[in-house]
Amino acid sequence: MLAESDWVLLAVRPEQVPSALPTLALRSGQLLLSAVAGLTVGELRSAIGNDVSIIRIMPSSYIGAIQNSLLPIYPGCAEVEAVLGRAGKLLVFDTEDHIELSMIGACLSGWMYRFVGALEGWFVERGLTRAQARQIVAGNVLGAAGNALARSDISLVTVSDEIATPGTYTKLGLDHLLDKDSFRPWNEALTLVSDRLNASEHTAR
Repeated sequence: MLAESDWVLLAVRPEQVPSALPTLALRSGQLLLSAVAGLTVGELRSAIGNDVSIIRIMPSSYIGAIQNSLLPIYPGCAEVEAVLGRAGKLLVFDTEDHIELSMIGACLSGWMYRFVGALEGWFVERGLTRAQARQIVAGNVLGAAGNALARSDISLVTVSDEIATPGTYTKLGLDHLLDKDSFRPWNEALTLVSDRLNASEHTAR
């Protein structure tokens, strides 16, 4: 089956790579799609040789549930883009460093479930059903995200300030979050993941 395929998808967790790579006996002319975080094109070539084309992708964890889910890809390839473009919104990168950043960004969805869940719990404690609370919290997160993408030419601080004007309840809550430096841990978490990813790549090399 593997030898007969024109394209081969490698989609395992990073800790499974050492046992998975030796099983990839690919033939010349095949194309390998790698969805493994932190595994570079160079590392793949060292394992499988130079006669195979390699494309790195990072499908969103929610790609099966949400239409036009984000799908980063490196390097660009018209044939692959034509196929994968049916599955989500392609974000084609010119450098491998940039797709590494997109993989770090993919962690955000896992964190967002906890964030939304915590806010959902606040509303449930005050009498809403869980379904109602989720609609309020996730719906507002979805709306804000959609608006942010639709207004990509404007700073998100500006968009926030347009809503959180003096005297509003939004401003009251936002000032509290800013006073507590509530967004710093999110940036620290991104840095933590980035440092760990870079360390693992250097070890592999």
